[in-house]
Amino acid sequence: MKTSLTAIYCWIIMTATLFLACYQRNMVWGDELTLWEDVIKKSYNKARGYNNVGVSYSLQGRIDEATTMYKSALRLRPDYLDAHSNLGNNYSRLGDINAAIAEYKTVLRLKPDDAVARYNMGNAYERKGLLNEAISEYRSAIKLKPDYLQARSNLGNVYFVQGQIENAIREFRESLRLIPDIAETHNNLGVAYGAQGKITEAIMEFQTALKLKPGFEKAEINLGMVYKKAGINNDHKK
Repeated sequence: MKTSLTAIYCWIIMTATLFLACYQRNMVWGDELTLWEDVIKKSYNKARGYNNVGVSYSLQGRIDEATTMYKSALRLRPDYLDAHSNLGNNYSRLGDINAAIAEYKTVLRLKPDDAVARYNMGNAYERKGLLNEAISEYRSAIKLKPDYLQARSNLGNVYFVQGQIENAIREFRESLRLIPDIAETHNNLGVAYGAQGKITEAIMEFQTALKLKPGFEKAEINLGMVYKKAGINNDHKK
């Protein structure tokens, strides 16, 4: 009888211990940041853990801490593409565009067909005012990934700034073919049509933008300007 009671007691203790361990693990898995912080405590020589903690920090706006984590990941694994890309994005957010470009170049040296890195590089060049270089990178991204909506939209914007209006319209229209209900792209297309003097087409695009996004201030202002340019009074607006 005593043996049976001892066995039962031991079973209860073991079950409680296993339950506690399972509960603690579930608590860790319930919070992604806590999970990856737990990973780097237990596997401090694994680059992936540092990178993923960095991603969580970035999402929380803790950019300096995220940068430290990405650098730690790269010390352990210098060819870690995700960490280079994430570090580049952090530098971009901090306004250090040259440092961001250096990271994207590293990614592209290791993987020239990385469409996202091409897109990120295009963004960085655009921010530096290197528009021809930005166009080249956006076009490369689109060649690698023809349905890359953000790259097409940004390419259209750069074309517009350069005065290549027909090219801008082509990219905006292709963007809308991919996803028709983006108010910002309809607004951009309206601006491009307006620059060509295509008033009717511009009005339609601004009106579409406002249907998709009521109160869209840029579209409201642009529509008002094109109405004024065309001499259309308030009665015709309704």
